[in-house]
Amino acid sequence: MYQMTIKTYKIVLLLLLFGVPVFAQEKLSLAQAIARCLQNNYQIKIALANKEVASNNNTWGNTGKYPAITFVASEANNLINQVPANPFSLGGVLMTGNLNAQIDLGLTIFNGYRVSIQKNNLAQLTNLSEGNVQLVIQAQIQSLMMAYYLAVFEKEKLNVRQKVLELSKHRLLYVEAKRAYGQANSFDYLQEKNGLLSDSSQLLLQELSYTNALKNINLFMGEEVNTQFLLTDTLSYSNKSFQYADLEAKLLENNQHLKNQLLNEAVMKTNTSLAKTQLYPSVTLNSGLNSNVNSLTGIALTDPKYSSYEGRTAVGYSYGAYVNLNLRYTIFNGGQVKRNIQNALVQEKIASLTLQELQISAKNSLNKTLDQYNFRKLLVNIAQENLATANLNIQMAEERHKSGLLNSVEIRTVQLNYLSIALNKLDAVLDVIEAETELLRLTGGIVRQ
Repeated sequence: MYQMTIKTYKIVLLLLLFGVPVFAQEKLSLAQAIARCLQNNYQIKIALANKEVASNNNTWGNTGKYPAITFVASEANNLINQVPANPFSLGGVLMTGNLNAQIDLGLTIFNGYRVSIQKNNLAQLTNLSEGNVQLVIQAQIQSLMMAYYLAVFEKEKLNVRQKVLELSKHRLLYVEAKRAYGQANSFDYLQEKNGLLSDSSQLLLQELSYTNALKNINLFMGEEVNTQFLLTDTLSYSNKSFQYADLEAKLLENNQHLKNQLLNEAVMKTNTSLAKTQLYPSVTLNSGLNSNVNSLTGIALTDPKYSSYEGRTAVGYSYGAYVNLNLRYTIFNGGQVKRNIQNALVQEKIASLTLQELQISAKNSLNKTLDQYNFRKLLVNIAQENLATANLNIQMAEERHKSGLLNSVEIRTVQLNYLSIALNKLDAVLDVIEAETELLRLTGGIVRQ
């Protein structure tokens, strides 16, 4: 029995000294974590790259405003053995060559103002892409904030379980000392030992939860999974009193989902204008230069009178310029133009309805989240008072246990009650932080802060 006790003490000592891996850890505040997230988060990098594509497309050259200039050149060479039916034609082995070159300029003079409308559309798509970047940033920062606070939460739970383990260890030592003088029986000893081993296993599981929570922070910051940081912020919240009217005004002005849908509605209206350009004729201009060079070489001529031309090459050429003006107008195409306009108007209506739905949904979420925030703050106050009472209760219970007024089962019940109350208090604080963070997201305050 004495050897088992020594073994139990060693297990507890190892848990207390080496329970959480100790490395050279860099301090990390929440503000520093957010800065790393903005710099290294892969979802944010992808969103920024998509925005760059939209910005690159937002040019007048992408609307057809400027002329298109092309150069085309071709060369064809043929070796033929010609036996002509015409007695006046060359017969024999001949080589012919033909070189063509052309420079063409195409310019749209009028197409129903499509160029300016298209440029406006590209600018709107660029703004929408920027809105999507802000949406991704908000989502990633919110997730990082909750991952950070969750890690602090798991660390606080680890501290509570370490405190409970310490209490169990001291009680086991106390009971062991009483057993040496015959003042405690084996039942009390086994009760305390089982409690100690149970607390030890729970501590190990809590250490794993804390380690995994730290890895989640690294994921949002784009860091290596096993990079070690020492979190410096505490599990706390602002404890502000929010007024719904103020929050609603901020929501309607700053909520990124609503702002993006406003931009999307504007894009749909521009698409309607683009569809209406098909009602107008289009006028295009084509002009350019062309040239042709051809050659004929006699290699082995069959007619003796042309023998003097063998090995010689005759060259001819031509060149010129052209200017073409084209008018195109769709008289009838099965009502396709009208259908395109009607469909664009329907899409515009859908965008407007979607915006109205988002506004109602966002207000609903804001109202419920504010209620949760206020309710959870009350729960925190109750949990704090409950924890203070539990602290006094366990201190008194320890004294009563030493006085023999409480047995091992009763003191264990008080200890587990303290553990439950301490963990509930941490849960209540984390719930308030979650509600406060959601209020910030809904009102567009995450990025501003």
